[in-house]
Parts: sequence; structure tokens; C-alpha cells
Amino acid sequence: MDRLIVKNFGPLKDVDIELNKINLLIGENGSGKSVLGKLLNILKNLSHEINIQQKDFEGHLESFGISYIQENTFLQYFINDKLFIEFRENKFELKEYEDISKTNIQNLEKINKIIMLIKQLDKLENLKDDILNPLKNKIKEILDDDNFKIVNSLVDEVGLEYFESTLQEMIVKEKSHYIPAERNLISIFSSSILSFINSNLPIPKYLIEFGSQFELARRQIKTLDLLNVKYIYENNLDNVYFSKHKSLPLDKSSSAIQSVLPLLLVVKYLKTNLNKNKNTHIIIEEPELNLFPKAQLDILKSIVANIPLHSSLLLMTHSPYVLSTLNTLMMAYKAGNLGEEAKKEVNKLFQEEQWINPKEFSAYFLEDGIARDIRGRTGLISENVIDEISDEMACDFEELLELYSEYSHDK
Repeated sequence: MDRLIVKNFGPLKDVDIELNKINLLIGENGSGKSVLGKLLNILKNLSHEINIQQKDFEGHLESFGISYIQENTFLQYFINDKLFIEFRENKFELKEYEDISKTNIQNLEKINKIIMLIKQLDKLENLKDDILNPLKNKIKEILDDDNFKIVNSLVDEVGLEYFESTLQEMIVKEKSHYIPAERNLISIFSSSILSFINSNLPIPKYLIEFGSQFELARRQIKTLDLLNVKYIYENNLDNVYFSKHKSLPLDKSSSAIQSVLPLLLVVKYLKTNLNKNKNTHIIIEEPELNLFPKAQLDILKSIVANIPLHSSLLLMTHSPYVLSTLNTLMMAYKAGNLGEEAKKEVNKLFQEEQWINPKEFSAYFLEDGIARDIRGRTGLISENVIDEISDEMACDFEELLELYSEYSHDK
């Protein structure tokens, strides 16, 4: 099991969390959820790089806007219970981890090989097919069919620098994918997404990377049903159909659709393309953004159902409805495993791919810089925690009701 220890890093004072297949972070605004999620994303992605130096680590922190290193900052990141990265006394150290290093070298060789072939294709684009086809076949041997089609269509449209990052998305097995809360901005740039990706504007790195994923996803998937509408990518445009003949551009649709569509499209794309890969990680910031409670349930079910094989999921949320939904999906697993008849009945309510094994779930409440495990003895999120979050406003209302009743008699 992976584990992350963080001390004295921005708002994070003393955090020690174990990372499971599905993970949850909940806390108030400013509690450090995003900082912890971004830090985890960086650490996981460092595991596919070679000869990582301290300047590389600090550069990643800066690109994500979390340069919070202090003299007493302490970090330890374990992969499969082996210490992989440590930062203490202002010194970064990469611990020996042979399995990852071997995979890194193999992936780097694949990427360099394809880039060389693409450069040859660029030089030979006006030559006969009997010269071009053997080169394309060499690329096809390295990539699967779907990724080869995407590569083929992207070669003529984007520069090599962006193309290299695309190759890493396709090939690298140890990869973390960060889906930010700012994902609704993608709809604004959707009609010129390649210009957005290649621009020199001061756009956060994680948003540019997400834009790259969205570009790959919409080219491959093209259609998606969500929130009682149908998304179709046609003629290089993102359209949302409310009926058979009525549609709006994505950037003119509701805030909920602008938030959910890029999220689900990328998650579905990752499942389609990464099922054969191991150790892929998806980190989602505020999956409930702009959503009605019922819609939160539906979106959570869809996210869980589309987690790629061998992958992990981290959700950062403010919403008690997200907690209740995850508990419901864990209860579906428990009830569905009581026998064939029980399984059939549970499947009428929740499909098996939406069930969550409580043993594969971790949940933490971030408060005052400390992460508190909020699972009960059954592995589900403690009802006391959900009640504590949900009932806070109800208590205020009851107190006001008592005050109203008391003082209304005086009039």
C-alpha cells in the first residue's frame, strides 16, 4: 500500500495517510485538500521520471503553485510499502526502487523511438506510401490501435513538444491525472483547444495538462450522455443536445454541464486507454462542483464505474452528499456479496461496477493541518462524521427557531 507523510508544508502540519484504491479527502475551504492532492500528483508522476534532482522536485511544486518548503518541512512517500522519496532538512533524496527505474527506462526508450519515427515521417510526408507505411507500421507496433489513430491525426496539427507529452500520456504506466476544479474553463477554450494548449499564457500546468487530456478524449469518444443531455463532438465543435434537433455550444450550456462534461469525458477516456496499464492514478478536485444533490449521486456512480483497471482514485470534496454516496456504494458491495439472490436485487439498484469494497477505501478529514481517519469499524465512513457535517446548519436553524418562539411571545 502507498503512504504519504507530510509535515510543515503550507497548511499541512502533520499528515500521515495510507492510499487505497479509492480515497477521499474532505475538509473546509483552506484546509489543505488541494495542496495535498497536488503534492500527491507530483510525487506519483515523479515515479516515472529518471534521475530526479531536487531542482526538478521544486520546479514541479512551483508549476502547481504549492512552493511551501520550509526549513522544517518533512516528506516521505512510500510505494508498495517501500520508501521512494524523502525530503528532510531541506534535502531531497530519491530512494532506490529498481522496479520503477527499469520501467522508466523502457518507457523513455519507447517515447524516443516514436519521436524519431515521427521526425522521419515529417521529412518524408511527400514520398510514396511504400516508404511511409513501413514507418507507420513501426509506430503501430508500439502503440495500440486507438492510440495510433490519435497519433496519426495529431501529427499534422500540433508541434513536437506537445506531441511528446501526448506520448507520455499513452505510454507511461506510472502516471497521475489531475482533474482540477477549474475544469469548467475548458469549455471557454474548447473551440480552439490546441491554441490554448500551445499558448504562452500564464496558465497553471495542471490545467494545460487537463486540456491535453480533454483534447484526446473528445477526439476518441465523440459522444456522451450525461445529466439528461447528449454531448456530441462534431466538426471540431463541442455541442450539447437537449433534444434531437436543439443544441447549444458547450460554453453556452449550464455551469453543471461545463463542469461535469470534461471530467466524465477524461475519466471515460482513461478507462478506455489505460485498462492494460498498472498503477494509474486519477485525482479529482470537487466532483460535486455546481451539481444538485441527486446529480452528485449520479456522477459519483459514473466515476466509480469508470475507474481504470489497477488504478486508484482520490476525491477531494466539501459535500456531505459525496460521503453519503460513497457509503451507499460500499453498502451495495456488502449486501451484494451475501449470495446470488442478494446480488441480483442489489444490481437492480446499483450496477456491480459501481460497488466499492470497503477494504479498498480510505477517507480522511483535514482540519487544522491534520488528517483524521474517518472510517468506522465496518470500513464505511462514520455516520457521526456525516451527521456532524450535515447537521451543522440544522442546529443553527433549530437555535434560531427557539429564539423566534421565545421572543415572538413578547409581542
